[in-house]
Amino acid sequence: MKKARALVFSGIAITAILLGLATTYAYGNWVSHPRYWNGTIMRVQENQYALIASILRNSTGDASFSANSIDWRAMFEPTDGHLLIEVKNLGQLKYSNTNDRFERGMKLGSIELDEGWALNIFRYMPPSWNRSYIRWLKQPKRWLEPSFDPITMPFLWFSSIYALALLALGFVVKSRYLEHDVLVVLKRTESKFRQ
Repeated sequence: MKKARALVFSGIAITAILLGLATTYAYGNWVSHPRYWNGTIMRVQENQYALIASILRNSTGDASFSANSIDWRAMFEPTDGHLLIEVKNLGQLKYSNTNDRFERGMKLGSIELDEGWALNIFRYMPPSWNRSYIRWLKQPKRWLEPSFDPITMPFLWFSSIYALALLALGFVVKSRYLEHDVLVVLKRTESKFRQ
């Protein structure tokens, strides 16, 4: 009896995990990932570009401003991995914060600074959902780290919901069998009393 119970609960756990993985993949592919990258991140990048453009356009009119004396690395370090920024002087690249982890995306804009100086700002292409999901799947020891929360939390919720639903189904099935067994015993008892 204990073996059978352990086998049933193991089956429920494995089925809930597999269903949770499949549902998490579908949820991320069709809902979460596109909304995050094509909604939230896109708006943040546009606001960052507008902020940078505003600051630089207001600074270029100042007589003390010189594009040649700016520490571009220190200035744009907070945007590393979020925006791709290239600073060129007479067409020659002077600074770039390119991140090899991401692909170059659409150009957000270009800002002309001093004569010959230009700043080009690009967004990065969002990582593919398949790549993000497989990276998460291959590293279960890191599932509880904040970087994986957008995948781990839906997985835990979906798996829990499936586990509870399967347990409830198991109890319904068990009660049907018990009901059948009890009815058989009652009929036998009733027939014995009639004799």
